[in-house]
Amino acid sequence: MFFPGTIKDNLDIFSSNTVEMIEAGATRTGIWPLICAKGGLGAAMSADTWSAGEKQLFCLTRALLRRPCGVLLIDELSGR
Repeated sequence: MFFPGTIKDNLDIFSSNTVEMIEAGATRTGIWPLICAKGGLGAAMSADTWSAGEKQLFCLTRALLRRPCGVLLIDELSGR
């Protein structure tokens, strides 16, 4: 789910992270270069300009920034 506002607002919904923490989380999931290409954390969020895979990485970054106890990733197996 994406909300009106900036990319930063959508990644850090409760404003509990520093810019450095957000950058580290986005770097960890691999979407930091994409965020920079879209204008940085202060750019307006437009979910229509993100692919399905990019949206998944965005939401994973958001989850990591909430500092969960753990994240379980499940992917479907093809050909079985």
